Amino acid sequence: MESYFCVKADEYLMHWLGPRTWDSRHPLDMERFYRFLKVLHRYSRKDWSKNFRENLTRAARSVHGRATEESLGFFTEKANTVYDYERVP
Repeated sequence: MESYFCVKADEYLMHWLGPRTWDSRHPLDMERFYRFLKVLHRYSRKDWSKNFRENLTRAARSVHGRATEESLGFFTEKANTVYDYERVP
């Protein structure tokens, strides 16, 4: 399996991206997304926000063969909001 973030975060990333509904914004899909972000923040040693969109694009296209710009933008914006919140002392 290709690495996108860190090993633990990649597990949660694949759990979120696995279902075909990953980008439906259904509450269960959003819950998996936020769990992925929580693990990413907790276990990633690097600043993951820099390459988030690129890594998400590669992962989504690897799993589903597609990723709409709208979905990528939506989830990148959500991730940046969480990242900004986590940086506040």
